[in-house]
Amino acid sequence: MKKRLLCTLAVMCMASVMLAGFTVTASASQADNSKEIEAMRKWLEGLTLTPSTGNGSQSAPADPAEPPPIMTADELKAQTDIMFELVNKEREKAGIGPLVRDSLLDEAAMIRAAEVRIVRFEGGAPHTRPDGTSWRTLLDDMGIDRNKCGENVSFTKNSAQASIASLMNSEGHRANILRERYNSIGIGVHQRSDGSFDFVQIFMS
Repeated sequence: MKKRLLCTLAVMCMASVMLAGFTVTASASQADNSKEIEAMRKWLEGLTLTPSTGNGSQSAPADPAEPPPIMTADELKAQTDIMFELVNKEREKAGIGPLVRDSLLDEAAMIRAAEVRIVRFEGGAPHTRPDGTSWRTLLDDMGIDRNKCGENVSFTKNSAQASIASLMNSEGHRANILRERYNSIGIGVHQRSDGSFDFVQIFMS
């Protein structure tokens, strides 16, 4: 495509020189070269810099991709509410009692969702913190009994529905969602600049 563009520009330059030459010669000699000059002008007007698609047709340049929608804090909160409902629907289908939403676990899950983004960026394990320690150290810092808790981490380019579908297709994550001894849950979500999501669920018995 670059070669084609350079060749076209070169031809146009040569044609312009030729056209100028025709004009000067006509002025000097008073010869009637109007037909040749008009034909050269039409030829120049017919040139195009639009690259060929290779099949004889020409295509317009593609529009830049639309930036992904970045959700507001309220919209992200709504995503966690949707996930909470979906978790309890899965438990109901399995004949297990529903979980209760816990505000302290919500807070822990939101912190973990932001940490997961950093850990993933640095290529670390999902259930670790940016300093390399276990995710359970956050529970210690917040006064939550780590021995009663479990964590699910999910990365998705879509939303809560896609996250739940992915988690339910994973044996370990599914086991946490359907574990009978758990009776409460906290849910956090962080959205990245590319529009994708990190969801975290923290369960407690």
